[in-house]
Amino acid sequence: MRKPLRAPTRTAALAALLAGLVAVLLRGGAGLPVPTAVAAGLGEGYVIYENAEPVPDISFKHKTGGLVREVSLRDFAGKVVVLNFWATWCPPCVAEMPSLDRLQAALGPEGVEVVALSEDRGGFAQVDPFYEARGLERLERYVDEGGALGRHFAIRAMPTTILIGPDGIPVGAVEGAAEWDSPEAQKLLRALLKQ
Repeated sequence: MRKPLRAPTRTAALAALLAGLVAVLLRGGAGLPVPTAVAAGLGEGYVIYENAEPVPDISFKHKTGGLVREVSLRDFAGKVVVLNFWATWCPPCVAEMPSLDRLQAALGPEGVEVVALSEDRGGFAQVDPFYEARGLERLERYVDEGGALGRHFAIRAMPTTILIGPDGIPVGAVEGAAEWDSPEAQKLLRALLKQ
């Protein structure tokens, strides 16, 4: 497993990721989830995808109120999706969740959807008390039962976040925790909204 980068490096790397993604978008391409496609200068854990396929139609569970239903990434067409693979037992994931909650509050009205997808084996029985104990109010609750979506994206470490454009094509990924509500991250996501 890769060692997480320190916070100052993360901020610089998010800015570099923004620059790289904007360059890809200007070329008219988006990305293919290939772990070896690390862009020069982005540092460890940052990947820009090229020639990507649209997101798969793999279902996962969504809980709102007391209702649980199946959804897929295709249900978020037209939005920028911040797909975050996490688990309650993962300390960097726990540290990152409040910034994802703040990001959803800040950019949700603009068309960004944070899909914090739990990989916990205990499903909502683990996720519900975690959200309540930490006061996560803006994030919806999602569970990848059986880990099918995690396997599709070949997730190697948690947290891993995949950015998906409004066209349903993955454009980049961040392996390890990041400050998703930082000005750099918000600038990156607003650029993707204009894609």
